[in-house]
Amino acid sequence: MNMVVQVPCGFRAEIEQQYSGRLVRRIEAMAMPLASEEPGVDGFILFGDCEIEADVGVVPEDTTLVGANVVKRQVIDLGHGIDPTFHDIVLAPGA
Repeated sequence: MNMVVQVPCGFRAEIEQQYSGRLVRRIEAMAMPLASEEPGVDGFILFGDCEIEADVGVVPEDTTLVGANVVKRQVIDLGHGIDPTFHDIVLAPGA
């Protein structure tokens, strides 16, 4: 998240969420930095996510999120480059 604000850049990720009762959902999340009109005030990130795959239609209210793992991530260059020291710990598919 720091890199999204500092560089600035964006990212897209696929996240597998595990819930109590063995429910599993896969979501796609995207984050983009927002500039502030006030000098020296940055650090806002627009974040959105949407379910892209699930083995259930609706998660019951008494179900608890017990874990989430990023399974795929892409960094998005918005014209400022990407932090050259960034090392993604998420393995690329097939790696």
